[in-house]
Amino acid sequence: MMLCHGDFCNQNLLWKTNPDGSLSNKLAAIIDWQAMHEGCLTTDLARFLCINLSGELRRRIEDGVLQFYYNELKGMMAEMGKKVDFSIDQVKRAYRANFVSQSIVAMIAGPFLLANKEWTNEERPKKQAEFDHYMERARMAMEDGLERLEELPKEKLMD
Repeated sequence: MMLCHGDFCNQNLLWKTNPDGSLSNKLAAIIDWQAMHEGCLTTDLARFLCINLSGELRRRIEDGVLQFYYNELKGMMAEMGKKVDFSIDQVKRAYRANFVSQSIVAMIAGPFLLANKEWTNEERPKKQAEFDHYMERARMAMEDGLERLEELPKEKLMD
């Protein structure tokens, strides 16, 4: 088990700035920890990839991200004189299981957070495009979530 953020998305990441004031690629802080909990090491990763990336990009990089994550974890644990006692295949299975619930979050969050009937005429085209883009991301996440749900052992889903 590990500490999970619970709402690990790009809105909760703060980035350092470069001397010219532009954003760097160095993380300054992770904020908004009120949903933190003990959980699986792939929960936050599933949330981040599901909520923040287009479906096309997510599908293309998922395996590479999971492999990188696993390798980095193994390296950090080795530096502390410890071994990782699970395989990359177990990480992938855990990610796919966690992705199911995150795809549901994606379907709920978009309409809740992005739909606003009080947009001004000036902001409506931009806001509608953002909403449409998010809903396409959520649709693709739901497609993948349903596929991954079929992979889960039925005894894990029902008593």
